[in-house]
Amino acid sequence: MDWGYGNQGMGPFGWIGGGIMMILFVILAIWIVRQLTQSGDHRITGGRTSALEVLDQRFARGEIPLESYTRDREVLKKALREK
Repeated sequence: MDWGYGNQGMGPFGWIGGGIMMILFVILAIWIVRQLTQSGDHRITGGRTSALEVLDQRFARGEIPLESYTRDREVLKKALREK
């Protein structure tokens, strides 16, 4: 039965364009997932931050009180010396 559409399909440029669009979609999805899974402190510095740097930043922003800061800082320093 002939419906008058022919048998041309997408042709080579249709396949290439579709492939490029699929690659761009995958790259975009990976980028979005990476942005959503990184911690806020990691994004601020643009690289990896040490635990001490994160603690310092949290204290500077007023997220933790002085007592917690000094206690946690000593614990982290002790843990880093033991490595």
